[in-house]
Parts: sequence; structure tokens; C-alpha cells
Amino acid sequence: MDQQNVGNLSDYTLDRLYINTPPLPPSESVINHGRQEPATWAKVRERIIEKDQLNLAAKMLPCLEAEIKNDSVILYGPNKVALQRIEKNYGQTLRDNFSFFGVNALVFKVFSEERQKKKDEEQKLQDQIHRQRQKEEQERILAEKQQQEAELNSLPLKKQFEILLNQYPRKAGKWQAWMNFKKLVQAGEIPKTSKLLQIIGKNKMSREWQRDNGRWIPGLSKFLKERRWIDEINT
Repeated sequence: MDQQNVGNLSDYTLDRLYINTPPLPPSESVINHGRQEPATWAKVRERIIEKDQLNLAAKMLPCLEAEIKNDSVILYGPNKVALQRIEKNYGQTLRDNFSFFGVNALVFKVFSEERQKKKDEEQKLQDQIHRQRQKEEQERILAEKQQQEAELNSLPLKKQFEILLNQYPRKAGKWQAWMNFKKLVQAGEIPKTSKLLQIIGKNKMSREWQRDNGRWIPGLSKFLKERRWIDEINT
């Protein structure tokens, strides 16, 4: 079993930490959240997070940016206090892991004002992209829902009733329910089938319909005849 301690990985652990993993050149980079970063740093960070027993690394380490040159690394952070906490809890662990890749000198530095401004701008851009993607996804879901509702409401009346009956929790009185449904549709006195299904779905989640194992759920015929879709739903 790995004998890991936060801030001090044993030699036994390090020997097995990157087993079958060839060292990565410091200059090699990967894309993380739209930003290029040294692959060595990505590997070290994710490994420490994976093995962390304090569950703090996942919150602390992602705020750092690494700059690797030859056998040294500079880890930039947002402020002095954050860097002090990271160095206290993970300084030695970081040094041990970086040394595996031949990086022996580790320095912590606060972002310069210019670098912090750039970082803030990048984060702002990422937030805008994220919001735009959320908006597009919501619009896509809404469009699909509207398309499905339009297709449902355009089906033959008998088919719409069959779908309605299939979703209704009580199947008794099918023939009378069909007659009531057809009459109400022809008179234009009932919501679209898609809307009716939404109302029935809400009723199925209500306390009244769930009480006593559904004993008080009206039959579909009665639900339609008494226009129960206009009742207030008590959830």
C-alpha cells in the first residue's frame, strides 16, 4: 500500500506514482479550459489531486499557473496568502512530484498586475462562452419540446387519446372517456393534448392523487367530463 503523507510522499510511493509513464518534456503543453499549460504541470497537479487525503488540492492547485524552464518551475498564484497555504500543505509534495520529471527547483510567485488582468479577462471570456452555450442548449431543448408538442397535437384524434390514456394512471371507463374527449375537442373546450399531458403529469405528483395509493384519482372519463384540468393542484 502506498505510504502517502500530505506534503511528503515516500520514496516507495514515488517509485510507483508514474509507473509505465514516460517523463514529459517541460516544453510540451496541453490545453486546459481553453488555455495552454505545461503537460508536466497538468500531470503533477492531477496526480496530487487524485491522491490527496485532505481533499484540499482540488480547490487550491487549479488556481496556479506554471512556467517551466529547463529544470526549474515557477508556480504563479492569485495572492500571497493563497500561495502560503499551498506551500504549507503541498510544497514538499509538489517538489517530490516535479523531481520525477527532472524539475528540481520550485518557486512560488504572485501574479503580476498585468498577468492577473489577463487572467481575469480570460476568465470573463470563458464565463461568457459558458453562458452562451447554456443559452443555446436551453433554446435547443425548448425548440425540440415545441416540435414534439406540435407533432403530438397534429396526430389523428384517436391516436392522441391513446397517448393520453396511456399516461393516465386509471384506465377504467375507456369508451366513455374517448367519447368525452372527442366531444370536448370538437367543441374547442379542452386544452391541446400536449398541455393536457403536462397537467396530468403535475396531478400525478400531487398529494391528492398519491394519497391512499391513488384511491382518490378520478377516472379519465370523470376527469374530462368535469373539466378537472382547471382544478388547482396541491403539491
